[in-house]
Amino acid sequence: MARGLVMLAGATPSDASHVLGRLSCWDGAAAEKALRLFSRKRNGRGERIAPTPQAMAQAVIDQLTAQTVDCLRKPLLTRIRAISAAKRPRCWPVIP
Repeated sequence: MARGLVMLAGATPSDASHVLGRLSCWDGAAAEKALRLFSRKRNGRGERIAPTPQAMAQAVIDQLTAQTVDCLRKPLLTRIRAISAAKRPRCWPVIP
C-alpha cells in the first residue's frame, strides 16, 4: 500500500461464501477480516451496514442472487413474449 499498489479493495461474493462456510479454496481468515471491516461501514443514518461478518456475508449473497435473477429473467421474459406472439393467430376467430 505504501507504493500505491492497492488503491481500492472490497468484499466479494467469494469472501461471503467463505464466511458462510460454503467455500474453502482460498484464505477464509482474510475473507472474514474483509467482511468484518466492510460491515463496519456506515449507512446514511450513521448505522453500521451489518452487525456481524456473517450478516454482511448473507447480505452480499442475497444481493448477488437478486441481481442474477434479474439478469436471467429479463431476456427469458422477452423470449417468452416473442414465442407467444409468434403463436398468436393473425386474425382472431369470431365466436357467435
